[in-house]
Amino acid sequence: MTDHEEFTHIAYSDEAYYSKGEYRSISLLTLSVETAEQLRIELADILKKFDVSEFKWNKMRGAKYYQCAKKILDLVIPLALNTKIRVDTII
Repeated sequence: MTDHEEFTHIAYSDEAYYSKGEYRSISLLTLSVETAEQLRIELADILKKFDVSEFKWNKMRGAKYYQCAKKILDLVIPLALNTKIRVDTII
């Protein structure tokens, strides 16, 4: 048994503007271990295709980041609609 076999789901969190600005937020992404493994592979392929080492929404100014963002959204929106992933945000 590997370390993660006892867990069924994984959660990732991130904050935005936690110490400044009018709209501070924290988000939590929850998904099954199986979905996380597949998503990790597919996201890595997208980032590699667009030569992006780390995707940041605030860098989306040029065509490369726009196309990369579009592919990421094309991947994750159907997962959310099919309840494979869940995103909760507190603003």
